[in-house]
Amino acid sequence: MNQWQIFLMAGLFLAVCNSLGDAEAAASPVTISTDVSSADILVSESIVATLTIENSDTTYRTMDVYLAANWPTGVAWTTYFLDTNYDPIEDDKINMSKGGSATVKFIVFCEEICSVGDTNTVQIYAKTDPKFYNYDGNVTDTCGSDDCETDTSPASVSSNVTNTISITLTARTAYHSQVACDVESSEGGNVVIRGQTTQWYYTLTNTGWNTDTYQFISVVTSADGHNVGYWTASPGMADGKELTGQSDSSSTAVHDAEGSISIIPATDAASGVYNVELTVVSTNGAPDSGCNFDVVIPAEESVTVSVAKVDTPPHPEWEWNYTWTAEVDNLEMDMNYTAIILIKQHGDDDWGGLDWWWDIDQESNKNPFSLQRGCYHIHVNLYESGALHSDEGSATVMAYDDLDFTVGDGACVDNVYYFATSEEETEEEVVEEEKQDEEISQEVPAISLVLALISIGIIAIFRRK
Repeated sequence: MNQWQIFLMAGLFLAVCNSLGDAEAAASPVTISTDVSSADILVSESIVATLTIENSDTTYRTMDVYLAANWPTGVAWTTYFLDTNYDPIEDDKINMSKGGSATVKFIVFCEEICSVGDTNTVQIYAKTDPKFYNYDGNVTDTCGSDDCETDTSPASVSSNVTNTISITLTARTAYHSQVACDVESSEGGNVVIRGQTTQWYYTLTNTGWNTDTYQFISVVTSADGHNVGYWTASPGMADGKELTGQSDSSSTAVHDAEGSISIIPATDAASGVYNVELTVVSTNGAPDSGCNFDVVIPAEESVTVSVAKVDTPPHPEWEWNYTWTAEVDNLEMDMNYTAIILIKQHGDDDWGGLDWWWDIDQESNKNPFSLQRGCYHIHVNLYESGALHSDEGSATVMAYDDLDFTVGDGACVDNVYYFATSEEETEEEVVEEEKQDEEISQEVPAISLVLALISIGIIAIFRRK
């Protein structure tokens, strides 16, 4: 044999040995496929994908396949590899024969760190390695072992990696709903009027995966403890309303509905802030959804003042005794008020008049006063006490009232006082007499003009003679 032939044979022998010794570094003959590439998974539930594993190797009698799952997001949901009986596969490893195939169930659970709306992707691959198989104790080829005596390279540390398949998962909830209420009523703002209906629109959406039906509850409360027993709040949708789940993406699916809460405050409701709460209850046990908002009944403070004569003095020129009465209504429960009552005589701007400060602790107040006969004016302003005491000049008048009145037995005409001609003469008679005097005063100039013309005529006649 030639020397070159010897070297050639030696080289071929070494190449064959190397190829056998480096079996793990070869491309894996095992491939994986799945029946699921993307799926929706319900929270607290699971999905199952079927994996088909095929071994195209024809060299080694048996092949260990170590299955692995990787989560690129770093958020690993719970997974298991199962056999066709849905029993866990020990150490996630299966053994395949030459040119064989296997079926594996891959199950994913949506628990704990899996929430509604989350999207996650899992990658599935396997590491493969021929398994040492010394069937007669003298096997020296196709053994799948470095030394053909022991299994020196388990599949879990093999560098032979199969193809990678990906499954994208979106977390869903079976039953869930969402309610969005308008920020203002149909009238604008959040003011409601006693005894009148106000509409408040809202939208209910079935965000769950399955179809559900709902019941509706609306409640009015008052943080200030006001009575709400006679309020009416109707949720605007009938119990049993059905909405299609998000799993139905057809054109006929109805996922949301619009309604309106009808609010009618009691006719005697106290002014203040009230809260209206809408609660939507799922028939299938989803968490309650809903919304709440505040409505306001304005205070509409009011104040009125009146004057009454107490008695008639023995002599009309003496001071006359009267009483003023002021009444307030619709005041805020948590606000302090002060009323200023002022009496002044008409036409006497230099006179300071009489005034009273009433720090209101009751619905009405009255005080006596005495004045000489004349025409007077009484005025009342209602303030918030704190604002009035801190800056009287700029405090806001929250309500007011005023009236003109007469002190004495005479009458006031255009704020001018006319004395009565007799004790029995009434104020109406005095007014009528004043009107007659005005008419007479208007006729006198006309009569004087006629007499003057007659006189001029007579003088002219005498001159002609």
